[in-house]
Amino acid sequence: MKDANSALTEGLGLLAISLKLTIRGYTSTTRARVALQFCPHSDCLRAEDSSVRHSCIEKENLGLSAFPPLKRDHEGVPTCKIVFWGPTMAGKTTALTIFKVLKTLEDPDNVFKWLKLEDPTGRTLFFDQGIFGVGRDTSTGLPYLKYHVFTVPGQDRHSAQRKVILQGVHGLVVVIDSEMSRWDENKSSLVEVNELIGDRFSNATLPYQILLNKMDLPKDERISSLEVGKLLVESGANENLRDAAVRIVESSCLSARNDLKELLASKSREDITDENGRLKKNMRPPSVKRVVQPVEALIREILIQIMKQQRFGS
Repeated sequence: MKDANSALTEGLGLLAISLKLTIRGYTSTTRARVALQFCPHSDCLRAEDSSVRHSCIEKENLGLSAFPPLKRDHEGVPTCKIVFWGPTMAGKTTALTIFKVLKTLEDPDNVFKWLKLEDPTGRTLFFDQGIFGVGRDTSTGLPYLKYHVFTVPGQDRHSAQRKVILQGVHGLVVVIDSEMSRWDENKSSLVEVNELIGDRFSNATLPYQILLNKMDLPKDERISSLEVGKLLVESGANENLRDAAVRIVESSCLSARNDLKELLASKSREDITDENGRLKKNMRPPSVKRVVQPVEALIREILIQIMKQQRFGS
């Protein structure tokens, strides 16, 4: 029987096909090409100057060394940790709930746990948590990887809990409340996360995505994606605005929730599900796609990091 590491390597190799990667033949030459292919910097994607490309690869090496090691659960499945971070009432719990509902509809066998802890007002108390899987090893019946997704409580009194939840994080979804009146709360949240994880955020060695929520508000009442850059600079969280710009997803959790409800209520199950009774991915409403996009992008980045560790033994 295959040992756990070889099974993981083989499973990730299969998953890599969909990512247009390959572990076999992953030499120093192809490593450079892969680094550029998945680098979020637009300059690197277009770069003809080798110094730009080499600089990016050096940064990739830094990211590999800073990537926290994976733990295995009681079944021997590698696990990683993703955290939704942001101020109170920004939409963290709603975004994670939408993600959980969608995954339950599309891939119920890879939804393992769901926990919500709320106070009487409906605000998050301590954290929310969902555990999901990637792929399936046919020899064991277990996923190749499990990812634990947490939200942090945003209220000031929960700063100690936020610090604990952030420990060992492999990917971060920064939720920004686009309501203009909440600029200071967003800024304080960014200052705090920057203090807790330091330059792992600013130099992007920690995979992250930015979910700019509540974009259904009137234009004159919300901040734009361009203004998110100003917010990042003011908070000291990240001055590499080109890097941040490609990681921003404009969304409305409220619209996504309503659109998902409408889809399930207005369409017959035969029209929206496959032969196994699972929701077809092409039936995702655009608003729902945007809400789940950050976590799915992070899983892709994390898988790439795992494959590098498997290959280079970091």
